[in-house]
Amino acid sequence: MKRRHWTWGYLFALGLAGCGRLPASVTPPPAQSAQNSIQEALRGDNARSITLQVQDLSEVKVQIGDFIVKGQVLGDREDLRQDLEIKREQLRLELAALERPAIQPSASTTQVEAERQQAEDRLQRATQDLNQAEAALADFRSQLPWTDYALDNLPLSEEHLQLESLQAKIETARAELQAAKEAQQNVAGAVAALQQIRERQATAQAQNEQRLKAVQERLADLDGQIAEIQPIRSPVAGTVTAVTPSAQPPNLQVVITVVPESFALPPTPL
Repeated sequence: MKRRHWTWGYLFALGLAGCGRLPASVTPPPAQSAQNSIQEALRGDNARSITLQVQDLSEVKVQIGDFIVKGQVLGDREDLRQDLEIKREQLRLELAALERPAIQPSASTTQVEAERQQAEDRLQRATQDLNQAEAALADFRSQLPWTDYALDNLPLSEEHLQLESLQAKIETARAELQAAKEAQQNVAGAVAALQQIRERQATAQAQNEQRLKAVQERLADLDGQIAEIQPIRSPVAGTVTAVTPSAQPPNLQVVITVVPESFALPPTPL
């Protein structure tokens, strides 16, 4: 009875020892392969993809294997942006020139206006003076007891003197009226020239406003283009696992794959 108990104990011990072994046909996978599989799974599920629009691959500032920090530049179209910024500065200078105040009437313009008014006033006075002088002569003749024949042939010295004085006033008034008319004609020419200047200024102002609007629109367009080609920065810290170009220059697209730092497993030592 004692011997049988020992035999069962011995067999039980052998069974325990046998449980620690695997059949020869089953081979456990290497620890390194298992860890790589986990790492690849994490990368596939948590990788971030950032798409860049570039003209050349030289504008991509990272490569596979780089560890990048959050905010680091991934791509920058610096040459194109600088060209656009130069054009924008030129447009700003053009805009500043177009926004200068319009030319105001000069002193000569004001003087022409004053001369025109003076000529009109002078013509009006000369016309009134001539009318008054002719009316005075007519009134003088109507009050004389002499006929025109008697005035012309009789020695009526006093009447002759008054008559000559009235006639002289008429001649003076006529001369002044003629001078006033000539002055008005001269001023009218200046006024016409001034009107032409104003019309040209109005045309120039309208053209200036059109150019101003066009420059403002071009500036807005350039601002939008420059805003679109600012440096592209990484939203996360991590490891660059892929840089994949697509399409062809100059509309080249590059997709950069980044595994965030919290999911990027360190490489397994061999």
